[in-house]
Amino acid sequence: MKKGFAFLSVLAILGVLAACTSTGTAFNPPGGGILAAHHMVVSDVANNSVLTFPLSAGATTAPTATLSGGSTQLNQPEGIFVDSLHRTLWVGNYSSGSNGTVTEYALSGATTPMKSIGGTLTTIKGPGGIYVDGSGNLYVADYQNAAIDVFSSSASGNVAPARQIIGSSTLLTSAAGLWLDNAGHIWVGSSSGVHEFAANANGNVAPINSLTLPASAAPMGVFVDRAQNIWVADAENSSVYEYAAGATSATPPERTISGALTTLREPNGVYVDGSGKIYIADYSAAAVLVFAANATGNVAPVQTIPANGTTTLGKPIGVVVY
Repeated sequence: MKKGFAFLSVLAILGVLAACTSTGTAFNPPGGGILAAHHMVVSDVANNSVLTFPLSAGATTAPTATLSGGSTQLNQPEGIFVDSLHRTLWVGNYSSGSNGTVTEYALSGATTPMKSIGGTLTTIKGPGGIYVDGSGNLYVADYQNAAIDVFSSSASGNVAPARQIIGSSTLLTSAAGLWLDNAGHIWVGSSSGVHEFAANANGNVAPINSLTLPASAAPMGVFVDRAQNIWVADAENSSVYEYAAGATSATPPERTISGALTTLREPNGVYVDGSGKIYIADYSAAAVLVFAANATGNVAPVQTIPANGTTTLGKPIGVVVY
């Protein structure tokens, strides 16, 4: 099994139409605009499943829906994204870092993928964070290939990406958490830091901005909230950081959630809803931890969904709400 930065997160989700770019339409987080959030969705890499819980879920809450079984084609599901506009769920299947796929499912409860993107032409090896913009373009952070792949809305099967950000100038030494901001800029976590790429970035191009993280950081989860603040789940330092909108390499975190009371051990996924509530998928803690909107420092979560026989949770990697 993967450990530390080799664990992928990710996170991704959708909500309200925000801004048009040359590569499509970006989104604000769900629950942050006209759409109210009602569901929490968690990828469970240990059980090859994706679980849905009510937002009030706790230690004695069973999932309201479970996506699992051979027909789903799930294979170490990590990055997840809910496209509320088209009512679909997207899953990045890490597949031990070899021959990974991205699969799409109807939110209606269907268990067979509507489409699967994978194969040699895609160059996908071990997908982490995934994102789908308002035009239906798919963004894939490929951890093993140290690349960001962009596929057109019509892509399906074994097809080449329409664009690919890859090469030494990108500074990508891996690619884990991924999110787009309102301008369509691509934010991605790598063992070299969190990097921002222009909306139309392609090829061996340098990032337009990079955040400075604490030493030995493993930014497995990256999320941009409604106010354009950047959130980072650091699996190596058992911490979650918030950077203010417009942060650069000279900007320290606005706040840090870390310490024994938080019970954070290896946070991989981070998501912040429209009310500011913070959701963390923690692999080593084997739990989804939810923190109050004003949480900072060494504080206890307000909710914990642990791995047990009732929740059927095993090892969570990604968490989103819609």
